[in-house]
Amino acid sequence: MSSNAIKNKLFSKAFWKSRNGQLTFCVAGGAFSILFLLIQFGVFSGGLLPNAAAEERLEKELKKLQQTQNELESDLAAQEEVRKQAAAKFNGAWKNSVHGVPEVELRSMLENTARDMDLRYNQLSMVKKVSFNQDLTLLEIDVDLTADIDSLVKFFMAVHALKPELYWKRFDCRMIQYYGMPAIRFVGTLRCVNDLRPEKASGKPGETSTEPGGRK
Repeated sequence: MSSNAIKNKLFSKAFWKSRNGQLTFCVAGGAFSILFLLIQFGVFSGGLLPNAAAEERLEKELKKLQQTQNELESDLAAQEEVRKQAAAKFNGAWKNSVHGVPEVELRSMLENTARDMDLRYNQLSMVKKVSFNQDLTLLEIDVDLTADIDSLVKFFMAVHALKPELYWKRFDCRMIQYYGMPAIRFVGTLRCVNDLRPEKASGKPGETSTEPGGRK
């Protein structure tokens, strides 16, 4: 790596926000503190012989600095673990650039699932969006259908196998008579995580991310 590249990296905001940048800051701060202590306490008297009292004070300060550095490293490790756990929340999430427009594709996916099982919805609502934060939205869709217990269990299993992953926010089951036969009326709300984070740049000049259908 050239000296200019190293210089640009060291002075970039992204580097100092990264874990390596924070560790570099801690180490540099420790080195600066040691230099300051050497001057402050006059460790070297007469230019060559160490001052015993100053050396003892310096040793105590160095232990404090080491403890502070250990605490900082522990905090950084804890922050990294939180970051990893937060990133894991997006695993299996709906991504518009991959799965399409959720208002259209999520509804279509559930319609096809029921059709493949010869089931008909009493009602399948429009997809609703619940804002969580700038990177994440919750997609919700209400399901209302009537089926026998075997068909309903198969429907649950089919929904569970869908990708991106869906889960039930709530549901309610009750026994009814359906054309003179015992059946179950099922009403529930399915929810899916929608990842809104921007696509990472490919690194190739002139290339941008696109949505399904070729739209930029």
